[in-house]
Amino acid sequence: MSSLRLYTSAALISLALLTVTCTSEDPAPLVGFGGSNSTTPYNPYRVVLTSELKPARGLQPHRATIHPHSVYSRDACDEKGFIDASGKQNYENGIRNEACFEDLRHALCESGQEIAFLTDHVGHYPNFEYLEVLLYKPG
Repeated sequence: MSSLRLYTSAALISLALLTVTCTSEDPAPLVGFGGSNSTTPYNPYRVVLTSELKPARGLQPHRATIHPHSVYSRDACDEKGFIDASGKQNYENGIRNEACFEDLRHALCESGQEIAFLTDHVGHYPNFEYLEVLLYKPG
């Protein structure tokens, strides 16, 4: 096959794929969440609660995230987990960045996370009470 023919074929295939993938706001169902025979269509923008998923081999799936950082970690919140009056990071005399704290809580709930394995850096933990760093807040 000549180079020109190969490039022309590749260009036409790319154009066809672009046309197929860009013609609708709703992507076509690829495969169901429960397998190829599922009645739930695939939608990458919908968070499905794990309670809606069918158990596989008697095991219920759960959604978890590994390695997020909270406000107690130096590299969370664009390095502004605790801030002073000027908005700069200050773990010694600053206050907890509540907007960042709420952003983490909202993101975990919005994405349907059931478990979050926080991996905060230990450097700031001794400065706070244990119950504070648990990040518990009703609601």
